[in-house]
Amino acid sequence: YLLHWTNRIVKSKEQQKNTQGSANIAINSDTVGHKAVGGTAMLGAQEWDATAWTDEMEKAALKEVDPLTAKMRRKLFAKMAAEGVVERKVGEAAPKTELAHAELDIMPYVGERPSPMRIEQQMLFRKEWKVLDEKQRHMMLAGGVVSNTATGFKHMCMSCVEGTEECAEKKIVKTPKADGITWPTEARKTACEEACFGWLKLPDSPSICSCWIDCSLGVKLELATSNLLTNYMKQRRVLLTPDDGEASEKCLNLDSSPAKVFRGDKPGARMRWTQEFAPNFAITFWWKPDMDATSGTYFKPDRKVILYKGLNQTDSGEYGMPSTKMVYIEIDASTPTKQVVVTVAGVEARVPADKCQSIGEDVFTFFAVTKRDTQVTVWCGKSGAAEAAKVHSFQLDGAEYKTTIDDVIAVGGIKAPEDQYAKGWMGKLNYIGVNYWDKTDKVKLWDVQIPARFTVGEPDACPS
Repeated sequence: YLLHWTNRIVKSKEQQKNTQGSANIAINSDTVGHKAVGGTAMLGAQEWDATAWTDEMEKAALKEVDPLTAKMRRKLFAKMAAEGVVERKVGEAAPKTELAHAELDIMPYVGERPSPMRIEQQMLFRKEWKVLDEKQRHMMLAGGVVSNTATGFKHMCMSCVEGTEECAEKKIVKTPKADGITWPTEARKTACEEACFGWLKLPDSPSICSCWIDCSLGVKLELATSNLLTNYMKQRRVLLTPDDGEASEKCLNLDSSPAKVFRGDKPGARMRWTQEFAPNFAITFWWKPDMDATSGTYFKPDRKVILYKGLNQTDSGEYGMPSTKMVYIEIDASTPTKQVVVTVAGVEARVPADKCQSIGEDVFTFFAVTKRDTQVTVWCGKSGAAEAAKVHSFQLDGAEYKTTIDDVIAVGGIKAPEDQYAKGWMGKLNYIGVNYWDKTDKVKLWDVQIPARFTVGEPDACPS
């Protein structure tokens, strides 16, 4: 659990033994500010006196714990530095933000080999930093910065072939502390650069640098590519409807338009929403119609919007959406033969009715719409099926797909009349924004990602 001023407890060795393995801590006390002044703390099923925790006690605890966590912090810092998350620029005397200051307080660890875990660890570090209050952050920074000689991301990712003059010119060394990337041979450098998404540049994804480092240290080319693909997709995919939390968040009830709006201007979303970094995309979700004969999805025959991605023009345009829609997924129920209709960059295409018949049944249907360069592909899969299938593809033929951080993803469209949005339930909504991809198709894109999303299965929080 996260230590806080209100949950410090006195715990003897005997108490530790009796409650070993229990992490369910709740506080029942009156507090003043951050200091518990009375009451009790529950550890498992046992109750102990709460402690009034002071700044002096916090400093003493930090001094006691610091030697025990030094190695862990050294490793974490090396991973953050290699990933470019240390905000301090090369040559600057001090970091610009408290977060960067805290990151620098993790000492470098000589010889640490980077791994795919570095991204996950840094994400956890920043996530935890966000929930710390001002006093806790101050305590974290109380010891002062240890690592004032951290290598900047730019230099960490510079490379040279071992034994060449380029190494001296770029000040790249292997010992006593590795600074930069040293390739054993020119051939290995070429092979590694190709394996590490050679069609992209470093600014497109900091994970490319991680791949170079791993590859330069002897990791097999196939594994380096696989690790990079995993890390890259973790950065670019966002699960808009969570796996955990309230049922209403995990399963969206399409009873209005919009039923839910997801914005593209969230912190850290730039790599997934801007034209520079995300000209290609995938949107996946599970949807089930409301089969009520008197008020459900198909009570009135019409075209029913399920999802829209684009600008929110609530005060103008068609239902608050521009006439040329960037992404628009709907069901044409104007005739007994229901069809999925997908629009991308204003280009509309119809999925043959016999390719996705489950949209007219009382079951969940898996949808995916993917764009790769000028080709759009629609996938469909019925709940309980072995796999999702590509059911239709079409070309944009010169139409320009545009995406910005001002875009939204609106479930049920925006201000669509009641008979023109697809009533029902939606879950497992994913959005992935990616760069232009490998022209040779050696590294698969959607042929790997979409089946993986289908395999996760339908949402379990929706009505059966």
